[in-house]
Amino acid sequence: MPSTESLPSTVFMTGQSTAEERFEAWRQSISVVFDVAPLAPESIAGFQASVQATHLGHLLVGDLHFAGQQFMRPQPRVLRDGLDHYLVQWYRTGGFVGQRDGGTDMEVRPGDVVILDLGRTLRTFARASHVMTLIVPRDLIHEAMGVQDSDLHGTVLRADSALGGLLSDHLQSLQQRLPGIALNDAPAVAHASVQMLAACLLPSAR
Repeated sequence: MPSTESLPSTVFMTGQSTAEERFEAWRQSISVVFDVAPLAPESIAGFQASVQATHLGHLLVGDLHFAGQQFMRPQPRVLRDGLDHYLVQWYRTGGFVGQRDGGTDMEVRPGDVVILDLGRTLRTFARASHVMTLIVPRDLIHEAMGVQDSDLHGTVLRADSALGGLLSDHLQSLQQRLPGIALNDAPAVAHASVQMLAACLLPSAR
């Protein structure tokens, strides 16, 4: 009989009494990937954030809500943590402006999908947002794309583009179906998601 064991998942929510305590709890929670800072000292007055993270085979799927803030991966941090993954973000609402690699400007708007290389530097100024994320090992994407390496850092698939629309449709379907995916099915679902991601990214990589 097939296993019906559910996927492992965790939930984080800011429930602390003061804004400073809520932001500090969030800072510690997100510190595995980003350094964060308020957009301005007074901007944390009503700060709230939440994350639901689900392990899907080799992928980590996240559903995040957060108030406006800065997200940073400076060079010392990149060298220290050695993350060899891509971060795929679908901004269901909100968005950001920022720079990658110390100077190349980026803008992400509602509905866009952006791919960030966690082995490269980044600084963004994000609005209050609802974001779905995938953290994907680098070698899985490159294998699916049939390439040895690729410069995907900062690639944006716009909401009104054909490939951006297809990928966001897939991500929405994946998010809706996560609660019903059994642990035994996770590798196959993860493989299908990586293949879809690779197919949508390949034209940009070329």
